[in-house]
Amino acid sequence: MKFRCETKVLADSLALVGSVVPARSPKPVLENIKLVASASGGLELMATDLEVGLRCAGGGLAEVEVEEPGEVLLPAAQASNIAREATTKDISVATEESKCIISYTGASYDFPCDNSADFPEMPGFSDKKAVTVAAGELKTMIARTVFAAAQEQARYALNGILFSLKGEVLRLVATDGRRLALVKGKAINKGGVAAEPIIPTKAMALLEKLMVNPEEKVKVEMGDNQVVVQTAAGTLSTRLIEGQFPNYEEVLPKDCDKTMTVPTAKLHSAIRRTALITAGESRSVRFSIKKDALLLSSQSLEGRHAAVEAEGAKYDAEPLDIAFNPDFFTDMLKVVGDEEVTVSFKDSTSAALVKAGKDYTYVVMPVQLQET
Repeated sequence: MKFRCETKVLADSLALVGSVVPARSPKPVLENIKLVASASGGLELMATDLEVGLRCAGGGLAEVEVEEPGEVLLPAAQASNIAREATTKDISVATEESKCIISYTGASYDFPCDNSADFPEMPGFSDKKAVTVAAGELKTMIARTVFAAAQEQARYALNGILFSLKGEVLRLVATDGRRLALVKGKAINKGGVAAEPIIPTKAMALLEKLMVNPEEKVKVEMGDNQVVVQTAAGTLSTRLIEGQFPNYEEVLPKDCDKTMTVPTAKLHSAIRRTALITAGESRSVRFSIKKDALLLSSQSLEGRHAAVEAEGAKYDAEPLDIAFNPDFFTDMLKVVGDEEVTVSFKDSTSAALVKAGKDYTYVVMPVQLQET
C-alpha cells in the first residue's frame, strides 16, 4: 500500500477516528486504526472498541492520491502524534512487507504492523430501517441531554440516552436519577419505524462531533442490538445498552403551581458567581424567590457567604426558598440556547420543572436547605 495526502486531512482524520480507540485493551489489535486505500482512489479509516465503531471516508479522504491500494493497521496514538507534529503540507504512508513507513520531507518513521486480517469486521449501513434527521437539530438535541446521563457503572441502563421514535416525533431523554433532560424533535420516518433504544453516552458524544454541517441529513438505522448512523463525515455504529430505561413521563412533575421566568444568561451568570465560594459534592446554591425577585446565596463550611441577585426574574406567587446543586443548573443553562427559561416549583423539597421553548424540559431535584 502507498498513498500521499494532505497532512492536516490525515491528522484530523486520525484524531477523530482515534477517539474511539481504547487506551488499554486485552485485545491489542483494537489499539490500532485500520487504513484502507482504494484502487479507485480515496482512503477509509476505521476503529472500534467492540462497543462503538467509526468509519470515515468523506471530506479530504476521498481525494487522497493512492499509488498502491491496500490496507494497514497503524498504532492509533503514535500515528496520530506523528501526523499532528508533521511540518510539511503533505505526508506519505507506505507498507513494505510487515513494516509501515510514514514519511514527509525531512522525517521518516517506520514500525512493524499487526495483521490487518485480525481487525474486527465493521458494520455497514442499510437504508432498510433508516430514519432521517436534520444534523443541526440532532446535534442540538444531543447537546441538551448528554450531560444528564449517569456516569455510574452500577446504574448501567442510565449510562446512555433514550432514543425514542414514534411516528415522526423523536425524543431524546437522559437521566442520572437526580436530574432528567428531555428534548423533542422531528424525524423523517417513511418506514414507520418505532423504537426506543438506549444509546451509550460515548457514541452520542462522538456523533455530535461528526455532524459538522447543520444542513446535512443524517440517517439512523436501528437494529435489534445496534444502531448505525451515517453522516457526511463518517459512519458510526454502536451496540445498545441493555436494561429498562425509567418511565420518564412519570418523573415529570404535574403539580408545580409556582412559576418563575428569568433570562437564561442572567440566571447562568448569577448561579456561577454565587457558587464561587462553594466546593465539594455537598455544595449548594439557595434560591430565595419572591415577587419579581430572585436572590441566590451560598455559604461554605469555613464561614464564607455569597449573595447575588439574578436580574430580570418575573414571579407572582408566594415566596419560596429552595436549594440546588449549582452544576445541575449551569450544565443545562449553557446548552439550552433560548433567551429565557421558566422554572416551576411545588415546594422546597419537590423537583423543579424547567422549560425552554416548547420542546425542551428539564427536571432537577433540590438539595436540603442549609441554615443561614
